[in-house]
Amino acid sequence: MPKIKLVVFDLDGTLVKEKSSWRKVHEFFGTEEKGDEGLKLYVDGKISYEQFVAHDLSLWPRGISKSVFNYIFNKIPLNEGVREVVTEIKKRGKLVAIVSSGISLLAEKISNELNIDFFVANEILFDERGRSTGVGAAIVELNKKDKALLKILNKVSIKPMEVLGVGDSKFDLSFLKVCGYSVLLRTKDSKIGDEKYEVNFVIDSLHELIKVIDIIEEDA
Repeated sequence: MPKIKLVVFDLDGTLVKEKSSWRKVHEFFGTEEKGDEGLKLYVDGKISYEQFVAHDLSLWPRGISKSVFNYIFNKIPLNEGVREVVTEIKKRGKLVAIVSSGISLLAEKISNELNIDFFVANEILFDERGRSTGVGAAIVELNKKDKALLKILNKVSIKPMEVLGVGDSKFDLSFLKVCGYSVLLRTKDSKIGDEKYEVNFVIDSLHELIKVIDIIEEDA
């Protein structure tokens, strides 16, 4: 069994307590109901992911300063143990990445805060004054995170079998299946059972992740 070179985390619900950065913005603007309608249309296959992103952005006022979005995301706390776990992983010489179908402003904030090596997420586009244009870039599709992960692996020349993936929901399955080792973080808000997932490990706290890495590398 190869050693782990890269640990890839989902963001919403895994590294941070908020389950959806999109919904957090909807809550701020009071557009939760219409946001939920758009998500259901996507999940039911009635609209594309690009249409879903465009739908969400159309619900928010245009011309909003980037600082407003940063204000919203600054209120989102890390999950318990995240800082210590990421620090230990980095100390062991491994790369750390985020693959998120959430909003890149939050992914960038957390990456800077935790010294994470790479992140990929969906973008809100701003003009030269730093105000939202009402347009976005759908980079990481909710049900196809594997494609985003494979692009990262190609850039850093790491094989899937050398990757440990960590997620908390059914929407992480696509990228977890690509990883040599997969971990499901089961939280009180997960609303799923590990029996529905073909994963290598199920943990109830990120504090357990270092032990998982130890177990894997003892056999390597």
